[in-house]
Amino acid sequence: MALMAQRFEKAPAPLVLAPIGSEQLTVGSAAVSLSGLAGKRPTHALIQVTAAPIRWLSSPVTAPTSTVGVRIDAGGFIEWLDLSIDYGQLIEKAQFIRESGVSATLEVQYFD
Repeated sequence: MALMAQRFEKAPAPLVLAPIGSEQLTVGSAAVSLSGLAGKRPTHALIQVTAAPIRWLSSPVTAPTSTVGVRIDAGGFIEWLDLSIDYGQLIEKAQFIRESGVSATLEVQYFD
């Protein structure tokens, strides 16, 4: 009886997000952008909104206002984590503003 050699291929490594830094950003009455970390270009981010609701947009023409933009309540999250998508431009262009008279805080974790 002949022995048959089996060929085993190495399974691809699972895709994972590598943390590359974080920041805490105060969101007041003027639109602010994420820093994205100096010298680095994160491709993914997890953002938690605390203290007050915000609005955000990622538009080259229009900045968010207290009544225009995607609304996120305090305690909400923005998850740019899908491994099949490069969110780098979105991270660079996104702007945030508070919705009311109370400033919000963004807790941001960046990934590559």
